[in-house]
Amino acid sequence: MVERPNLSNTRVHEHAMSARMHTSRPSHLRWAFTLVEVLVVISLITLLISMLLPSLGSSRENTRMLTCGSMLRQVGIATIHYSMGNRGYLLPQSVPAPTGPGGRYEWYQNPEFHLALGMRPPAGWNYYNTPSQYICPNARWVLENPAGASEGNNKYALPSSIDTVHGLHRMDLTYGMNPIGIPGWWDANGVVQYTKVIRGRKLEGVPKASSKMYMMDSTWSDPQFGARFRYWENPDATFFAPANNWAIAWRHNFTGQRGNVNVLFYDNHVTALTGGSTGGNQMDDIYLWDPDR
Repeated sequence: MVERPNLSNTRVHEHAMSARMHTSRPSHLRWAFTLVEVLVVISLITLLISMLLPSLGSSRENTRMLTCGSMLRQVGIATIHYSMGNRGYLLPQSVPAPTGPGGRYEWYQNPEFHLALGMRPPAGWNYYNTPSQYICPNARWVLENPAGASEGNNKYALPSSIDTVHGLHRMDLTYGMNPIGIPGWWDANGVVQYTKVIRGRKLEGVPKASSKMYMMDSTWSDPQFGARFRYWENPDATFFAPANNWAIAWRHNFTGQRGNVNVLFYDNHVTALTGGSTGGNQMDDIYLWDPDR
């Protein structure tokens, strides 16, 4: 009679041998990685970060551009409210005002526009007159340089002091109005007519309103297309006297020669367009600027 092996004893013996083999291995080697493996993982992580950072930066920039576009549209809504109290005339570039600087109010100094936008700047704060919530996040210099009462009429120079507690910001270095096609208030001899009330245009008087620029989130309007060529650095990053030379700031996705600017059209929709000193950009189109063409 052949003796059958005891399988239970065999399994116990094998398990014991396996346990001794595992316990005989140093514990610090169980989960260890080789230097090569660590370097490979670090290289992969570095590669992934380098691939993701540009897209994350572009996403943040586009988010700021959309935020600025939304703020510009709020400015446009305020101009519509202004028109409701002025027989349908949109906010003009400037109006005669004996109490205003130089005998006039520019559009960003107009008290009726301030009320329509929900602003109440102190009297005499003609340039530093805007709370930060109305300033485009990419208008860096404007946001970083609020000024107080002593700078209320300081248009052409840096503020002598920064007031981060009670100071306000410059709307005219944040947004610009297209002056082409807006009635002037000089007579045929070039004499300023302080006694006349000059109104802006009526919306129904602008053919193709959906393709004609009214305002933009830029430092200033430049219908002659000249001053914009001065900047190889972002004018939002610093102050170029006088008052940034009224040049256009391509403040979104700025590359050193070109970028984007949000444009508010007469029908109150906002679109980001390309512009810069390279030529061949959307902002180069004179038909965009001229509401009568």
